Amino acid sequence: MATISGIFNDPFGKPLARVVIELTARKTTSVTFTGTNAAAVTAEDGSYSMSVLPGVYAVTANIQSAPDYMGIIQVYADSPDASLNQYLAAFNPDDVTPLVLAEMQAILLATLAAAKAAEESAEKAASYALKFLGPYDAAIAYEINDVVLCDGSQYKALDITQGTPPPGAPWELYVERGEPGPANILTVDTVTTLEAGSLATVEIIGNTPSQIVNFGIPKGDPGKDAPPQLIPKPGELGSTVLASLSVSGSAWEIGTGYRHIGQTVSGSLISPCCLSRDATKATNWTQITLDVSEGNFNGTWACAGYVVYGLSATLWTRIV
Repeated sequence: MATISGIFNDPFGKPLARVVIELTARKTTSVTFTGTNAAAVTAEDGSYSMSVLPGVYAVTANIQSAPDYMGIIQVYADSPDASLNQYLAAFNPDDVTPLVLAEMQAILLATLAAAKAAEESAEKAASYALKFLGPYDAAIAYEINDVVLCDGSQYKALDITQGTPPPGAPWELYVERGEPGPANILTVDTVTTLEAGSLATVEIIGNTPSQIVNFGIPKGDPGKDAPPQLIPKPGELGSTVLASLSVSGSAWEIGTGYRHIGQTVSGSLISPCCLSRDATKATNWTQITLDVSEGNFNGTWACAGYVVYGLSATLWTRIV
C-alpha cells in the first residue's frame, strides 16, 4: 500500500483548502473492485494524505462545486510513497488495457458534462436570486429580481426600471403588508426592591395584547449627609420678622399711610414688636396695640402682608 500525499496548489502555487480528491477504481484487482471509490479532503494549508491499495484509478478533484478530471494513476504493490502530481505524471497508458482507456475517456466526458451542467445550474440559480434593497428609491436603477419596500409591502422587479414606483409595472407584489394588530397593554404588577449592586430585572408574563410586567429595582448607594440648613438670625439677609412701620417724616400721618405685599421700605423704618390684646377688651382682638421693642433694622425689607403706619404690624423679609 502506497501513501500519496502532498500540497494541492493552484497554477500560481497557492494552496487550496477543502478540495475533494476522489479516486475511482477502473480495474478489478485482488484487493479492489472496478467502480469503487474513496475520497480525501485537503486541509486549510492544502495538504492531503491517502493510503492507496494497488490498482488503476481515475482521479477527479472537486474544487469549486464542480468535479475536474485530473487523470489516471496506477499503484503497484511496491510503488513508493509520492505526491499525486508525481503519480499522475508517471502514468504510462501502455500499461492499461484498451477497455480501461475507453472507460477513462467516458469518465472524462462525464466529468466535462457534469461541470457544464453545474455551471448552467449556477447561472440559472443566479437568475432566480432575489436582492432585497430596502425602501424604494426613485434615484436607483433597479434590475430584475430586485425587491423593494413600498407602503409596507414588498415588490419584485420583473424588468429593469428607474423612476417608476410600485405597484405599477414592472413591479410585482411579493409580500403584502399585513393588517395592524391590536395594541399591546402592559400592566405593572409588582415592583421589588433588590439588594444594592444587583442588576435590575424586568419580567413580562402572558401573551399580547395583554401582558403583565414585574420590575426588580436595586437599592441605590447610601447618600451623603446634607449640609445643615442655617436659619438666618432676625435682621440678617433672608430673615423674616414681625415688625411695625414707624411714622417717617411729615409726608405720612398715623392711620393714613400704609404698605402692602411686595412693597419695600428701609429697615430703619420698621421696629420689631409683638401683638397684645386691647386692654379694654372692647374690640375683641380685631384691634391691636403695639408693644414696640427697642432698635430698628438695616438693609431693605419687603412687606409680606398689609400694614398701616403706627397702628399695625405685619411680617417683613429682608431682601438686601
